[in-house]
Amino acid sequence: MNTGEKGEDLYHEGYNCAEAVARVSKSEGLADLSEDSIRSASVFGGGMANRGEICGALVGGLIALGAKYGRTTNAEDNEALYQKASELMKDFEDKNGTIFCIRTRREIMKSEKEKALAKKLTCAQRVKIVLEKLEEMMKKYKK
Repeated sequence: MNTGEKGEDLYHEGYNCAEAVARVSKSEGLADLSEDSIRSASVFGGGMANRGEICGALVGGLIALGAKYGRTTNAEDNEALYQKASELMKDFEDKNGTIFCIRTRREIMKSEKEKALAKKLTCAQRVKIVLEKLEEMMKKYKK
């Protein structure tokens, strides 16, 4: 079972999208997340507390990137991290048509691309997409 499939399984077990990404990120060694960090992902499910904002799977991925590549002092530059975050977000948007949960879950999609992708992908599949991209990025950008 690959990393993305493990995330799908956790989602189907009852973890929300952000929790599934965070938990697999830790268990697969993609990011050194504490249990507190993983628990903090709970609030991001359903697009930030079920409000339909930025997809929780994507936020879970951003949490993992921050844990792996984030700065430890304010004297460090965040630009490299922001570039990695932008890469993850662009990949997600390209595959989903949007980064916003509400546009993938409800019938208010703006573009035909969003409508087509929303009908094809489930939340569990979005978890898989994020984890597979994270895994690719962690191999590409060694710390």
